[in-house]
Amino acid sequence: MAPPDLQGTIERLSTTLAKSGKSRREERRATRKELKRERQLEKASVPGGIFALVMAVVMMGFAVTHTQFWWLIFVALSVGAGGANQLALVKERERLAGGTTDDKKQSLPGPHEIDALCDQLLTDLKASPEVVRAFLQHPEKTVEALRTTAKAVDQRRKDLAAAGSAEQLTALEKQRVDLTARRDASSDVEARVKFDGALRSLDGQESALELLVAVSERLDGEYTSLLVLLQELKTRVAVARSTNTGSQLDGLEQNVQRLNAELQAITESLVLTPIDEGATTDSTDSPRERVGVRGEHP
Repeated sequence: MAPPDLQGTIERLSTTLAKSGKSRREERRATRKELKRERQLEKASVPGGIFALVMAVVMMGFAVTHTQFWWLIFVALSVGAGGANQLALVKERERLAGGTTDDKKQSLPGPHEIDALCDQLLTDLKASPEVVRAFLQHPEKTVEALRTTAKAVDQRRKDLAAAGSAEQLTALEKQRVDLTARRDASSDVEARVKFDGALRSLDGQESALELLVAVSERLDGEYTSLLVLLQELKTRVAVARSTNTGSQLDGLEQNVQRLNAELQAITESLVLTPIDEGATTDSTDSPRERVGVRGEHP
């Protein structure tokens, strides 16, 4: 039996991840904001801040002694605020630069678990006979694609976990209780209609948030399964390289097939039901039912 098209599966998953990720516009906006803050920190100086404060005091004194220039008070306040802001930026810059080397090392993220697996897998594959390498078609290219895709899945899993949480659902429920009480206490018909509309909007928000939570949990399970399958693949390649027996090659083939199926399942998890269609009060399916359970396809 021919090995599954693992490379094609990885490419489809990578495409799905790219479509479901954050927009480039949001990334550019965040980058511009960060660069602006960095420029402000870099340009801030103690002499500049002190000079601005002195000028503010001089203008304030002049405005007090020469009442016809009373408007200089507002100019002095503005200049003084700018000077104080410069000194604050200088203090923040010193605080950021004053961190110890140990603190900087602790803040650096450790190596990703996927990197360690893929590095060892590449080492084993290079030392393996062609009959073992053939199961991954283009071994080096496939492993690198697996590395990139698995790390992207992990990041997407973390992003989804941050987007929907039980705390947010609890806050929505409290808001619903408050709106319901205000609607019931209102004697105005028009006001009650508006409250009903707000409650319907809350239903949509809750359904959409529950969908995100369900997909996050699903993707978390899929990533864990993918990680374990990669660990198994590394082990089987190492054993097959050493023994080159038929039973070990059969196990390697089955592992590659399961890995291919897992990547397809993750791709399906990321193809979400649109929020505006799946988050209405007319839907009778729960968010978890809309996400579906792997293996239960018609």
